[in-house]
Amino acid sequence: MRILHLIDAASAQSTSTTLAMLADAQGRLGDAGERVVLLGGSHLAEQARSAGVMDPVRIGVPMGRAVFALRALPRELRRRGERPFDVIHCWSVGALTLASLLLRATPRVLSMTVQPTSQQVRWLRLLTSETSIVGWHGQAAVRRGLPVADDHLRPHGQTAPGSGLPVPPGDSPHSAVACAILPISSTIRRDLLTGGVSEAAVHVLRPSIDMSRIAARGRASLREAWGIDPATDAKTIVVALPSDPPGAADAVAAMAACRFALETVQADGFDIRLLVHPFQRRRLQAKQMLRSIGGLRMLIDEPRLAQPWTVLSGCDIALALSTDGPVRVRGADARPVSSQRPPTKDIGHGYLGAGASAEAGGGGLSLLWAMAGNIPIVGEATYGISEIVEDRHSALLARPGQLRTLAHHLRQIITDKHLAWTLRDTARHEAYSYFSRTRYCASIRGVYGQMIAGRPVEVPAMESTGGLRFTGRG
Repeated sequence: MRILHLIDAASAQSTSTTLAMLADAQGRLGDAGERVVLLGGSHLAEQARSAGVMDPVRIGVPMGRAVFALRALPRELRRRGERPFDVIHCWSVGALTLASLLLRATPRVLSMTVQPTSQQVRWLRLLTSETSIVGWHGQAAVRRGLPVADDHLRPHGQTAPGSGLPVPPGDSPHSAVACAILPISSTIRRDLLTGGVSEAAVHVLRPSIDMSRIAARGRASLREAWGIDPATDAKTIVVALPSDPPGAADAVAAMAACRFALETVQADGFDIRLLVHPFQRRRLQAKQMLRSIGGLRMLIDEPRLAQPWTVLSGCDIALALSTDGPVRVRGADARPVSSQRPPTKDIGHGYLGAGASAEAGGGGLSLLWAMAGNIPIVGEATYGISEIVEDRHSALLARPGQLRTLAHHLRQIITDKHLAWTLRDTARHEAYSYFSRTRYCASIRGVYGQMIAGRPVEVPAMESTGGLRFTGRG
């Protein structure tokens, strides 16, 4: 079995957490041979290196977009003498589009780690539909003189007349192709099905977490780098703001919640610092607001937050916020710029610029790392977050948009050490139990085998997380 992994830089999924999920399964799929191809610049290559991806191939493409690798990908694989692949595992929507154009006859898998936009859902519905739009686009590409398939990339099969696209023996050029979408959560699956994607094509496959990645030591050096005085370290609470992609959560909302919490614990000598990514949405607005009240020192810029396992040991609380729904990104570094739903300007609505809705996103791989990082979690009870953690069981949750309630929960964690210990211990245990690397590797290998054999995809049912049980969806 030979697997080709593809991911492009201009995707909301081109994050260190997604690349770590890919890397943690490499070399653990029996006799499967794997090749990872990165479509983008040095930024993506550095992310892959730090995540531990083994022997990746990088192909530079304009703006980090996969579609611009129509010529470069076949040429590079031919230069390397790669044998035909049995399955194409795509880690971004752009990568799936490229694979569907170049390798129409090869089974394709798309792992989805972030909430898709409505535009992406519509496109995925077309890519997985029985009337394959890929065939039409492939023929159009041929007419434009673009390479759509290469003999050395094709599995054993025929070629569709006039298109240059291979099809399996016995199939017509217009038959449906094997394409499965594997979201990491039921929330993402629901978004896909609501948008019209076929239920037979979408199967939840829980991700894996390699807990050995988390640095158990180094707390003192991290906090020293963040400018925390050792004399006041015990009373300084660092709140991390993890999200997928890094910087997707609203810095203004996080800052406001932390400021409200600081008002209630400052008299006891506590200080609160907020750890944000340099790409954090509305980070500059948050800084302007803090500067106006002389509290700019609250924000700590930390690019390593994109690799949460490297900084969690220096943090005391993780703050899981919604994202106004699917996040749009821009540029070759996939910087978050906006959400699908524009933020409300009604401050009285409770969220200072974000949408107070259970469907407002949140959760994702970074939240799983916070669970595994042995720090208590405070968050909003969106569908995505509530699927993973349960209120007063593995986290303290508030209705979306209730910043004062979030601040109260932060105060509870700071002042009640027994509560903090109970929440973090439960969350860490559930991260170990539900997001096993061994289970993930066995499941994904089974999916590969089913697709190669042409059988319907069946992912083994797994025990419901505490969050799913709490919301009645387990």
